[in-house]
Amino acid sequence: MNQLSHTAHNALHALATCHQTCHSMAMVHCLELGGDHARPQHLRLMQDCADICAVTADFIGRKSQFHTQISAFCVQICETCAEACEKLGRMEACVTACRECAARCRDVARSGQAAALNAGAAHPPTLPRRTPSALAHQEGAAIPIGKIAGTIAQNLEAVTGGKPGHILLIAGDIAAIRIIHH
Repeated sequence: MNQLSHTAHNALHALATCHQTCHSMAMVHCLELGGDHARPQHLRLMQDCADICAVTADFIGRKSQFHTQISAFCVQICETCAEACEKLGRMEACVTACRECAARCRDVARSGQAAALNAGAAHPPTLPRRTPSALAHQEGAAIPIGKIAGTIAQNLEAVTGGKPGHILLIAGDIAAIRIIHH
């Protein structure tokens, strides 16, 4: 039996907490406070956050091949929700749950990318034998990425090691990121 990692278990706990917190605060706390807390856009954001947490937990729990990408997307939504709730005030539980969830999902996204790179070494690609990290150091190298918008920053950080000095050219339907060193 292939059990979930410690990183995945931590993320599942944070996802469940964030889902429950955002959903209940939107439906009870914000509606009772009224005003800006009950604005439709704010309530939609909180429900989006609760929903993406539930979906992400499902993907991680079943070890979906897309769990890395959905985790990275969840990070973006949780961070957006935390910022919005912090600006409104009187939403500390939501801010805390969203930030913890974002941190744990970021861990999953990073560990999933590392595992994918390691798995690539065990299963030779059908294209020329160059790893993504080797390609990143060649000027003009194209790094394939998924079409989920949330993966762009994660893939860039993984490829460049978070180092400055890279210019991105993104074209078309975002099928690749081209790195140019300057």
